Amino acid sequence: MSRIKLLRDGAIGRIILARADKRNAIDREMADELFAALAQFESDATCRVIHLGAEGADFCAGADLVALEGMIDGGSDAHRQDAESIGRLYLAIRALM
Repeated sequence: MSRIKLLRDGAIGRIILARADKRNAIDREMADELFAALAQFESDATCRVIHLGAEGADFCAGADLVALEGMIDGGSDAHRQDAESIGRLYLAIRALM
């Protein structure tokens, strides 16, 4: 996991966004890594809280617009994969609330 960092402090699982050079903007790879991290902490009965933080001055700029621009040339498969990654992440976060 290169776009995020996972830390553990007792019952607290910490997910740190680690793309400070891109203002922690979320691309498909980061969305997939976030989903995997959430699933890992969710399946751990000793993890009681998940804390989401970020490196750098900006928490998260939102979607990575450069990556979105690259989708234009990627065709329908790229669009579908990006939508599935973001959708899966959204549903995982919502399920934890």
